[in-house]
Amino acid sequence: MSHPHVTDRLERLFTPRTSLARHALAVVFVAVAFGLTLLMRSVTPRFHFILFVPAVMFAAWFGGRAAGLTASAVTVVLAAAFLLPPGAVIEELAWLIVAAIVVVGTSTLTAAHRRAEARLADLLSEESARRRDAESLSQLKSDVLAQIAHELRQPLAAITSAAQVLEKAPTITSRDRGLGVITRQTEHLRRLVDDLLDASKLQRRELKLQTADVDLCEIVEDVGHVIAPAVTERRIELSSSIPACPMVVRADATRVRQILSNLLSNAVKYTEHGGRIDLKLERINDEGGTVVIRVRDTGRGIPPERLTQIFDMFQTGHGEGTGLGVGLAIVKGLAEMHGGSAQATSAGLGQGSEFIVTLPAVGQRPAA
Repeated sequence: MSHPHVTDRLERLFTPRTSLARHALAVVFVAVAFGLTLLMRSVTPRFHFILFVPAVMFAAWFGGRAAGLTASAVTVVLAAAFLLPPGAVIEELAWLIVAAIVVVGTSTLTAAHRRAEARLADLLSEESARRRDAESLSQLKSDVLAQIAHELRQPLAAITSAAQVLEKAPTITSRDRGLGVITRQTEHLRRLVDDLLDASKLQRRELKLQTADVDLCEIVEDVGHVIAPAVTERRIELSSSIPACPMVVRADATRVRQILSNLLSNAVKYTEHGGRIDLKLERINDEGGTVVIRVRDTGRGIPPERLTQIFDMFQTGHGEGTGLGVGLAIVKGLAEMHGGSAQATSAGLGQGSEFIVTLPAVGQRPAA
């Protein structure tokens, strides 16, 4: 293991924090050089200024250009008073020139050295941040793959069990029940695959809308039929409040159906048995007209700190049956593609939640 450079050790040891301390350190360096010079002159009378050069250099290195100039000035005063013969102007001038060169050179090198250190520290910080991001991305990929496997395993296991029941079903009722399970779980698998594909397209900005005048009342009726078995199975009370139909929006019918289906499926998933889900459509007569879709449930609720994250990709809830965490991200992405918005509100865990989606009514163009 290599030892740190000597100057690095000295810099950590002698790093003044204030201007006064830097100038004091410069005086200390010169004083040490002066004392050693007097000692050497007692042995070698011709010994002059050689020790003052490193003193000035160290003063400039650790204290900056101003401290170096202070060291030079103190050196000239001490030399004129104690070391040089009277009238030695040339020697004083020569020392001033040497000191100036040493101060400027050392301070320039010091500034370059510190800039290089700062740049190296920035590069190391960036590299550390990139490493953390890479590790987080790797962990996210692992978590997503594990969640996908978990979500696919459940319906596949149900389908396998239903198929085994069908093989031995003694009555038509048993066969119908098994076929119903297979149908629902196959539909669940299809939605999972569709969500994953659409999430990928949204992230790559490859999803295109086929807009037309769409009646929301028809879409609500269609989606209601699709989720009816899950609502019945969990004994959930589903109510709807819809103004006079038709309620026309300028949208892609398939994508609006996907928005509503994801919202209602999500509400069913997080609402306990015997709970309640309320679907409400509103028309707001603002500029161009806006339609608001509200889905409120009595389910698990959302912690306040997660309300800003709930629409992010792969953000899942807590507990069993949390899904892949792409459904709400798709809801938000599709709503914004239509020129609308999506938001969530909740009083906290155990207090239920409400999801609000706005879409432009006929007469308001979607955002580009």
